[in-house]
Amino acid sequence: MNGDRKVRWMVVFWHPDGRPDPDFPDVDFWHSDKQTSRREAARVLWELRERGDMRDWAAAGYPDPFAVGHLGYISSCWTLRFSDLESDGNGGAKIKSVAGAWRGRGDPDEINRAMADARMAGTRDWRGE
Repeated sequence: MNGDRKVRWMVVFWHPDGRPDPDFPDVDFWHSDKQTSRREAARVLWELRERGDMRDWAAAGYPDPFAVGHLGYISSCWTLRFSDLESDGNGGAKIKSVAGAWRGRGDPDEINRAMADARMAGTRDWRGE
């Protein structure tokens, strides 16, 4: 994506009902790299569940668009939900394997091809709906 340059990543969180959460866990918006941003998102999602928050929270990570340009920004984003996590055995969370995280969501290569086709066609509808 960007060679050997380090690119910072931003992380955002949301849930379907859209109400603000005054007691949201402490989390930084920017992180030093993709892996760090995903680990931090997993920690926050796990903490929310441990607090008893059963809303369907999701997290998403994006590279700094000014550092990677338009195409790098779109193609390298990630999302994470509580269902993508499992206990690490020490009271924390770890992200399930990539195969487990994609189970029931379709073939990742097929989804990436559909997204690329949608970008080429100038549409945002990559599911064909």
